[in-house]
Amino acid sequence: VANDTLRVTMEYNDISLVEGTDSIEGFYLELIEAFAHDHNLVLKVSPEMSMESRLQGLLDGRYDMIADGIPVMTGRDDSLLFSRPIARSYQVLVQRKPLTADDSAKYINSQVMLAGKTLHLVENSPAILRIENLMEEIGDTIYVNTIEKYGAEQLIALVAHADIDYAVCDHHIAVLATDSLPNIDISIPIGFTQFYSWGMRKESPVLCDSINQWLDRFMKSSEFRRLSKKYAVDYYIFFLFLPQKKKEPKRKIPGCTFKAKFWIFLLRENRRALRDSYLIFSLYAKISKILNAYPVMPVLSLIFNCQFSKPGG
Repeated sequence: VANDTLRVTMEYNDISLVEGTDSIEGFYLELIEAFAHDHNLVLKVSPEMSMESRLQGLLDGRYDMIADGIPVMTGRDDSLLFSRPIARSYQVLVQRKPLTADDSAKYINSQVMLAGKTLHLVENSPAILRIENLMEEIGDTIYVNTIEKYGAEQLIALVAHADIDYAVCDHHIAVLATDSLPNIDISIPIGFTQFYSWGMRKESPVLCDSINQWLDRFMKSSEFRRLSKKYAVDYYIFFLFLPQKKKEPKRKIPGCTFKAKFWIFLLRENRRALRDSYLIFSLYAKISKILNAYPVMPVLSLIFNCQFSKPGG
């Protein structure tokens, strides 16, 4: 990062960067703003509609990072460093709901029906590879028209206004678009779930490490959960990439039958009420009998994770 200025680029859409009522906002914008604030960096954001332009600007050194979510694809591993996954999503087919006779005739209700159809995608869309595989699966041709000057939201609007029939775009963006374009249908998935990250040049490992360490902390915060809820971003997957406390395996009781397990369940469910009561001994007697006189004290120790002794012992 030169001169304490972080130069980032991102697409102009409802998830990354969008004009709000009185300010510019967006999930990825607010996220990178929080990172810059915590590291005392000046943030410079440059919107680029074309993924190709964002990649080229990054590789040319005009930008330090692509700060909207880009799919972690093996085809880009040679040129990019990816941050820890920040979100997950998948590609969906965008079409008009069958509200008219014409739209009903064109409506797709399964991937097999895509044979012979033309799908419009943004340039370098992660769905291109999936569509190629899908053609092999259905044994027919699917035509692809990539558009450089438009982003996903513009393609969705073209579908809604019947300028084109089908588009493929990110599910998150499509969901937000349905608020203003209620006649679009996004129920048919095209691809599998993918992880989305920030991208940096291979020559920026220090920046990547700094971002990963910050994400590890920030993604546990209430502020991060607020942002995820505000922009309807799927954040459940985030916690799968954070260090998890190891759960201790449940201790098994030798020779434990179903009946014994039932009584043990009752004890475990009521252990707080029973812990200081001698009523517990009438219950553990049943367990001991079912376990063929298996020593009672070890059984109770397994249930309560503490040591027990008989009254007066």
